[in-house]
Amino acid sequence: MKIRMGFVSNSSTSSFVCKICDYHEGYTDNDGGYRDFGMIDCKNHHTICKHHVVDEITEDEEEDNELTEAHCPICSFKDFSNEEFIDYYLKKNNISRAKLAAQLSDEFVGSYKQFRLYIRGK
Repeated sequence: MKIRMGFVSNSSTSSFVCKICDYHEGYTDNDGGYRDFGMIDCKNHHTICKHHVVDEITEDEEEDNELTEAHCPICSFKDFSNEEFIDYYLKKNNISRAKLAAQLSDEFVGSYKQFRLYIRGK
């Protein structure tokens, strides 16, 4: 992968993030695309690392770089993206993002470090 510092003309930079594990990578048009970095999309536009794929995929899916819902861990409810989990949790509990943020601030007395330790189980 090429690393460019400062302004570069005639360069198009893109990035992608795995919806499951948050692996992310930036690349330029000259570097290739998803497949070069072990990524694949599903028909519902979930970008994931190939090692998250449910069962073996067909050559057509590999070639088209598009999984069916049955092979996508998010679409088949074998796993989920953090973004969709948050949306589900907020709707299920009838709570707004602002109210949840206020609850977290009260519980962890505004300490993000304590919040992260709690999440990690420490």
